[in-house]
Amino acid sequence: MDSFESAFTTLRSAGANVVDSADFPAVDEFKKLNQQIKGIVRSSEFKRDIIDYLATLETNPNDILSVEDIINFTKTSPAEDYAEHDIGKFLWTQAEGIDVNSEKYSRMVKQEQYYGGEGGILGAMEKYKLDVLVTPSTLGVANDLAAKMGFPVMTVPLGFYSDGIPIEHDHGGMVTVAPGMPYGIHFFTKSFSDGKLFQVAHAFEKLTAVREKGLLPFRYPTTDSRDILKGTQRL
Repeated sequence: MDSFESAFTTLRSAGANVVDSADFPAVDEFKKLNQQIKGIVRSSEFKRDIIDYLATLETNPNDILSVEDIINFTKTSPAEDYAEHDIGKFLWTQAEGIDVNSEKYSRMVKQEQYYGGEGGILGAMEKYKLDVLVTPSTLGVANDLAAKMGFPVMTVPLGFYSDGIPIEHDHGGMVTVAPGMPYGIHFFTKSFSDGKLFQVAHAFEKLTAVREKGLLPFRYPTTDSRDILKGTQRL
Protein backbone atom coordinates (compact mmCIF):
# COMPACT_ATOMS: atom_id res chain seq x y z
CA MET A 1 0.00 0.00 0.00
CA ASP A 2 1.65 3.20 -1.23
CA SER A 3 0.01 5.41 1.39
CA PHE A 4 1.37 3.19 4.17
CA GLU A 5 4.89 3.48 2.79
CA SER A 6 4.46 7.25 2.60
CA ALA A 7 3.47 7.17 6.28
CA PHE A 8 6.97 5.88 7.07
CA THR A 9 8.43 8.81 5.16
CA THR A 10 6.31 11.22 7.19
CA LEU A 11 7.36 9.62 10.46
CA ARG A 12 11.04 9.72 9.47
CA SER A 13 10.78 13.37 8.48
CA ALA A 14 9.42 14.11 11.94
CA GLY A 15 12.50 12.56 13.53
CA ALA A 16 11.24 9.04 14.25
CA ASN A 17 13.64 6.10 13.98
CA VAL A 18 11.58 3.77 11.78
CA VAL A 19 12.29 0.03 11.68
CA ASP A 20 10.69 -1.53 8.60
CA SER A 21 9.25 -5.08 8.69
CA ALA A 22 9.39 -5.50 12.47
CA ASP A 23 7.46 -8.77 12.27
CA PHE A 24 5.91 -10.57 15.24
CA PRO A 25 8.17 -13.53 16.14
CA ALA A 26 5.43 -16.21 16.19
CA VAL A 27 3.00 -14.69 13.69
CA ASP A 28 3.23 -17.57 11.19
CA GLU A 29 2.50 -20.08 13.93
CA PHE A 30 -0.43 -17.96 15.14
CA LYS A 31 -1.92 -17.72 11.64
CA LYS A 32 -2.05 -21.50 11.37
CA LEU A 33 -4.42 -21.77 14.33
CA ASN A 34 -8.09 -22.12 13.44
CA GLN A 35 -10.53 -19.40 14.43
CA GLN A 36 -12.05 -21.51 17.20
CA ILE A 37 -8.70 -21.90 18.97
CA LYS A 38 -7.92 -18.20 18.51
CA GLY A 39 -11.22 -17.14 20.02
CA ILE A 40 -11.89 -19.72 22.71
CA VAL A 41 -10.68 -17.58 25.64
CA ARG A 42 -12.75 -14.55 24.66
CA SER A 43 -15.78 -16.72 23.95
CA SER A 44 -15.50 -18.45 27.33
CA GLU A 45 -15.09 -15.17 29.17
CA PHE A 46 -17.99 -13.65 27.26
CA LYS A 47 -20.22 -16.59 28.20
CA ARG A 48 -19.40 -15.93 31.87
CA ASP A 49 -19.36 -12.12 31.81
CA ILE A 50 -22.59 -11.63 29.86
CA ILE A 51 -24.46 -13.40 32.65
CA ASP A 52 -22.96 -11.01 35.22
CA TYR A 53 -23.74 -7.99 33.03
CA LEU A 54 -27.34 -8.97 32.30
CA ALA A 55 -27.94 -9.56 36.00
CA THR A 56 -27.13 -5.87 36.69
CA LEU A 57 -29.80 -4.47 34.34
CA GLU A 58 -32.55 -2.62 36.16
CA THR A 59 -34.85 -3.12 33.18
CA ASN A 60 -34.83 -6.37 31.17
CA PRO A 61 -38.23 -6.59 29.44
CA ASN A 62 -37.37 -9.73 27.45
CA ASP A 63 -35.84 -11.54 30.45
CA ILE A 64 -32.54 -12.16 28.64
CA LEU A 65 -30.11 -13.63 31.16
CA SER A 66 -27.61 -15.74 29.20
CA VAL A 67 -26.05 -16.53 25.82
CA GLU A 68 -28.81 -19.09 25.28
CA ASP A 69 -31.43 -16.40 25.86
CA ILE A 70 -29.70 -14.08 23.37
CA ILE A 71 -29.75 -16.82 20.75
CA ASN A 72 -33.39 -17.65 21.33
CA PHE A 73 -34.43 -13.99 21.27
CA THR A 74 -32.51 -13.38 18.04
CA LYS A 75 -34.15 -16.37 16.39
CA THR A 76 -37.69 -15.45 17.44
CA SER A 77 -37.73 -11.66 17.24
CA PRO A 78 -38.65 -10.41 13.72
CA ALA A 79 -36.70 -7.18 14.26
CA GLU A 80 -33.45 -9.19 14.43
CA ASP A 81 -33.83 -10.45 10.81
CA TYR A 82 -32.79 -14.01 11.60
CA ALA A 83 -31.43 -15.90 9.67
CA GLU A 84 -30.30 -13.03 7.43
CA HIS A 85 -27.99 -11.87 10.22
CA ASP A 86 -25.34 -14.29 11.37
CA ILE A 87 -25.35 -15.60 14.96
CA GLY A 88 -22.56 -18.10 14.39
CA LYS A 89 -20.32 -16.66 17.10
CA PHE A 90 -23.07 -16.91 19.69
CA LEU A 91 -23.80 -20.48 18.65
CA TRP A 92 -20.12 -21.38 18.85
CA THR A 93 -19.82 -19.73 22.26
CA GLN A 94 -22.80 -21.73 23.47
CA ALA A 95 -21.36 -25.01 22.19
CA GLU A 96 -17.61 -24.59 22.74
CA GLY A 97 -17.14 -22.07 25.52
CA ILE A 98 -15.16 -23.73 28.30
CA ASP A 99 -15.32 -23.34 32.06
CA VAL A 100 -13.12 -20.40 33.04
CA ASN A 101 -12.13 -22.29 36.18
CA SER A 102 -10.86 -25.30 34.23
CA GLU A 103 -7.28 -26.37 33.53
CA LYS A 104 -7.97 -26.16 29.79
CA TYR A 105 -8.93 -22.51 30.13
CA SER A 106 -5.69 -21.78 32.02
CA ARG A 107 -3.67 -23.44 29.24
CA MET A 108 -5.46 -21.43 26.57
CA VAL A 109 -4.86 -18.17 28.46
CA LYS A 110 -1.13 -18.93 28.65
CA GLN A 111 -1.11 -19.61 24.91
CA GLU A 112 -2.79 -16.27 24.21
CA GLN A 113 -0.32 -14.48 26.46
CA TYR A 114 2.53 -16.00 24.45
CA TYR A 115 1.16 -15.05 21.04
CA GLY A 116 0.30 -11.53 22.14
CA GLY A 117 3.40 -11.14 24.32
CA GLU A 118 6.85 -12.52 23.53
CA GLY A 119 5.59 -14.21 20.37
CA GLY A 120 3.75 -11.10 19.18
CA ILE A 121 3.63 -7.41 20.01
CA LEU A 122 5.95 -7.42 23.03
CA GLY A 123 8.41 -9.68 21.24
CA ALA A 124 8.64 -7.32 18.27
CA MET A 125 8.92 -4.21 20.47
CA GLU A 126 11.70 -5.72 22.58
CA LYS A 127 13.61 -7.19 19.64
CA TYR A 128 13.64 -3.96 17.64
CA LYS A 129 13.66 -1.55 20.62
CA LEU A 130 10.36 0.08 19.62
CA ASP A 131 8.14 2.55 21.45
CA VAL A 132 5.21 2.12 19.04
CA LEU A 133 4.18 -0.39 16.37
CA VAL A 134 2.47 0.82 13.18
CA THR A 135 0.30 -1.24 10.80
CA PRO A 136 -2.38 -0.61 8.17
CA SER A 137 -5.86 -0.79 9.68
CA THR A 138 -6.61 -3.69 7.33
CA LEU A 139 -4.02 -5.95 9.01
CA GLY A 140 -6.30 -7.95 11.29
CA VAL A 141 -3.69 -10.09 13.04
CA ALA A 142 -2.20 -7.11 14.90
CA ASN A 143 -5.64 -6.08 16.16
CA ASP A 144 -6.28 -9.62 17.35
CA LEU A 145 -3.02 -9.81 19.29
CA ALA A 146 -3.57 -6.39 20.88
CA ALA A 147 -7.07 -7.39 21.96
CA LYS A 148 -5.78 -10.56 23.60
CA MET A 149 -3.30 -8.55 25.66
CA GLY A 150 -5.46 -5.52 26.37
CA PHE A 151 -2.91 -3.25 24.70
CA PRO A 152 -3.87 0.30 23.67
CA VAL A 153 -4.51 0.92 19.97
CA MET A 154 -5.22 4.19 18.18
CA THR A 155 -6.38 4.66 14.59
CA VAL A 156 -6.08 7.85 12.55
CA PRO A 157 -6.92 8.48 8.87
CA LEU A 158 -4.37 7.34 6.32
CA GLY A 159 -6.21 7.82 3.03
CA PHE A 160 -9.33 7.28 0.94
CA TYR A 161 -10.10 4.55 -1.58
CA SER A 162 -9.91 5.72 -5.19
CA ASP A 163 -12.97 6.43 -7.34
CA GLY A 164 -12.54 3.35 -9.53
CA ILE A 165 -12.14 0.73 -6.80
CA PRO A 166 -14.74 -2.08 -6.78
CA ILE A 167 -17.15 -2.14 -3.84
CA GLU A 168 -16.57 -4.99 -1.38
CA HIS A 169 -18.83 -6.36 1.36
CA ASP A 170 -18.28 -8.55 4.39
CA HIS A 171 -20.30 -11.72 4.98
CA GLY A 172 -23.05 -9.70 6.63
CA GLY A 173 -23.43 -7.33 3.69
CA MET A 174 -21.66 -4.35 5.27
CA VAL A 175 -19.55 -2.29 2.87
CA THR A 176 -15.84 -2.67 3.66
CA VAL A 177 -14.31 -1.04 0.56
CA ALA A 178 -15.86 1.64 -1.65
CA PRO A 179 -14.84 4.76 -3.62
CA GLY A 180 -14.10 7.66 -1.28
CA MET A 181 -14.31 5.47 1.82
CA PRO A 182 -11.56 6.21 4.40
CA TYR A 183 -9.03 3.71 5.67
CA GLY A 184 -6.68 4.16 8.57
CA ILE A 185 -3.33 3.49 10.14
CA HIS A 186 -3.04 1.74 13.52
CA PHE A 187 -0.63 2.70 16.27
CA PHE A 188 -0.02 0.07 18.98
CA THR A 189 2.00 0.03 22.16
CA LYS A 190 2.33 -1.96 25.36
CA SER A 191 0.33 -1.50 28.54
CA PHE A 192 0.64 1.81 30.41
CA SER A 193 2.38 3.54 27.49
CA ASP A 194 -0.74 5.38 26.35
CA GLY A 195 0.96 8.77 26.59
CA LYS A 196 3.54 7.83 23.98
CA LEU A 197 0.78 6.45 21.76
CA PHE A 198 -1.18 9.71 21.91
CA GLN A 199 1.93 11.76 21.13
CA VAL A 200 2.86 9.76 18.04
CA ALA A 201 -0.67 9.41 16.65
CA HIS A 202 -1.47 13.09 17.26
CA ALA A 203 1.76 14.24 15.60
CA PHE A 204 1.14 12.00 12.59
CA GLU A 205 -2.41 13.28 12.12
CA LYS A 206 -1.29 16.90 12.37
CA LEU A 207 1.51 16.34 9.84
CA THR A 208 -0.63 14.54 7.27
CA ALA A 209 -4.01 16.31 7.72
CA VAL A 210 -5.67 13.44 5.82
CA ARG A 211 -9.03 14.09 7.44
CA GLU A 212 -9.22 17.52 5.78
CA LYS A 213 -8.71 16.06 2.29
CA GLY A 214 -11.66 13.70 2.23
CA LEU A 215 -15.41 13.90 1.90
CA LEU A 216 -17.29 16.06 4.37
CA PRO A 217 -19.37 14.21 6.98
CA PHE A 218 -23.09 13.89 6.32
CA ARG A 219 -23.69 15.39 9.73
CA TYR A 220 -21.43 16.94 12.32
CA PRO A 221 -21.90 16.01 15.99
CA THR A 222 -23.62 18.61 18.12
CA THR A 223 -22.69 17.05 21.47
CA ASP A 224 -19.17 16.61 22.77
CA SER A 225 -17.97 14.38 25.61
CA ARG A 226 -17.27 17.52 27.66
CA ASP A 227 -20.98 18.38 27.47
CA ILE A 228 -21.84 15.04 29.04
CA LEU A 229 -19.19 15.41 31.73
CA LYS A 230 -20.41 18.90 32.59
CA GLY A 231 -23.88 17.48 33.05
CA THR A 232 -22.53 15.00 35.58
CA GLN A 233 -20.42 17.69 37.27
CA ARG A 234 -17.26 15.68 36.55
CA LEU A 235 -15.63 18.42 34.48
